[in-house]
Amino acid sequence: MKTLFTFALAFGITLMSVADPKNQLTELSGVAFAYDKAKVTLLEGAGRVKVSLYDKEGNRLHTRSVSVKESVTIPYDLSDLPTGAYLIRIENKLEKVDHIIETKNRAPKTQGFKAIVKKGKSDNSMKLSVYEVNQAGLDVKLIDDENKVVYREFIENDEPFVRKYNLKSISKDRVYVVVTDKNGHKQYFHN
Repeated sequence: MKTLFTFALAFGITLMSVADPKNQLTELSGVAFAYDKAKVTLLEGAGRVKVSLYDKEGNRLHTRSVSVKESVTIPYDLSDLPTGAYLIRIENKLEKVDHIIETKNRAPKTQGFKAIVKKGKSDNSMKLSVYEVNQAGLDVKLIDDENKVVYREFIENDEPFVRKYNLKSISKDRVYVVVTDKNGHKQYFHN
């Protein structure tokens, strides 16, 4: 009786380990998406998987079969395709997972300013001239050759302006200027 119970327990454990858990592919795959770029991630243990891209009419645009032995990332660049809805299907022999994504046009990122820096010839000064400002809020940094910020100024001005910086403790040849707008666009001015 004891042997029969042990055999039944061992057989039950074996069957549970062979049984395929529900939604395993959902747990081992994912799609990240932004604007016109998609990234399909397949985790270790997904096995043999087919990844397909379909348009809104159901036409298959791309298919790729992958044997996943370790984590894999498959990038998709949809910038050449028209904006709209697309379907990414991840499937194996047992199940399939659909992800609907919608592409958007990126807003063009243009620099919010135009500027020039001139160094004084006779004195130890620098002159920053911002002659075009599209959006108020510029961060101006004077940085020395050891990457230490010597001076920093936030300028909330949506009009063109000129600033003169007199350098007393450091040579103008050891300083460069970094101007950054609110969108993160930077312009560097070196010697």
